[in-house]
Amino acid sequence: MATMQRTAFSVRNNRNSTRQMPIAILRGVLLVAIVFVPNRLLLKLVTNRSLLTLVSGDVRVQKEEGVPAPPTCTDEQLAGIARALVATKDYARRAPPVSFETRCPEETWLEEYYRVANITVPTYLGINVGCNKGLDAVSMGRLLSRNEAFESNRWKEGLGEGIDRPACPRPPRDFPVNTGAPRKGRIHCIEPVPDTVGRLKSALHKTGLDLYGLIIAPFVISNSTGMTLFPAGRAGGETSSIGHCMSGQHGKGRKGCVSVSMYTLDDYVSRFVMDGDAPIDVLMVDAEGYDFDILRASEETLKRVKYLEYEVHRVGSWGNQRVVDSVEFLQKHNFTCYWAGKGRLFRVTGCLRQDLVDAYEINKFWSNMACVQNSHVELAKVMEDTFLKTVDVRYE
Repeated sequence: MATMQRTAFSVRNNRNSTRQMPIAILRGVLLVAIVFVPNRLLLKLVTNRSLLTLVSGDVRVQKEEGVPAPPTCTDEQLAGIARALVATKDYARRAPPVSFETRCPEETWLEEYYRVANITVPTYLGINVGCNKGLDAVSMGRLLSRNEAFESNRWKEGLGEGIDRPACPRPPRDFPVNTGAPRKGRIHCIEPVPDTVGRLKSALHKTGLDLYGLIIAPFVISNSTGMTLFPAGRAGGETSSIGHCMSGQHGKGRKGCVSVSMYTLDDYVSRFVMDGDAPIDVLMVDAEGYDFDILRASEETLKRVKYLEYEVHRVGSWGNQRVVDSVEFLQKHNFTCYWAGKGRLFRVTGCLRQDLVDAYEINKFWSNMACVQNSHVELAKVMEDTFLKTVDVRYE
């Protein structure tokens, strides 16, 4: 069994039994649990109220009641991450290792969870910031709704000819839906480029997915609310950002800049997401260099998010921001984050050894991070299991 370096847990407050149990005895029971209970079981100990938190050696206090903190990576796990993500040879002919692994993630962990999850909540909610061609939004709708009407190939046909090819070349993949009853809900596809918005609305009309809750929102999401200039761009182009018009660099082939309504994600959700305080099952952010700016202005929204995916880059604000800062910011909001690869996950939260931190910054390029709200225990377990398989570390 791998050595457990850091574990946090709480004990359910049982009014009938714990009032009569001396704290010293209870602490002794917990010490036995630390010695004999495997890491995975400790991760499952989720409660609604904390009676006490035990601190022993390098065991960390869990500040959020009822939610387990992620354990610190073992040396063996860190070595597995380093083997995949730290460059040991010249990579001039390909992207830096993190980007090579995570630029086009295949979220098999989400598919695994939603394929078998016994979800009794009849509604769903997803938000895709920087929706572009809408392919991720359609996949999100299929995943959350259990409705085969969300079909990627049909949507792609609806977009029409002459649209830019996807940066990730893999063909659309329509995975099997959960056999449970279809759920009703909304997917917000937020995209500011006018020509792309036109194609999205055309595809929406041709496929009829507006009847199933897909919404096209022609806005910029940023760290403030108002009006802004945004590159008009080409239909389906994936490199336009708010920074191009700020700097006057419109780029070859662009039509210049147009005025677009801009919102923080908090303001957008409060104005346009008519779902009360319902949980946001999936939030995806792809803002071509301004992702962390958006997240830092979305603290109210993040309280509702179960699963988050965002892009890391060297362009835009990322040029002056650190990957580790975004992960630590999200950890304060009770998220555990992983580099998201093709069916592979590399945990970052609790695994910030200095050589890895340095590699993430030196080689920062187009890549993707996936984060799970720790209170979303079942999905958190699926993602942690995926990580353990990725670095080939098993607990008996």
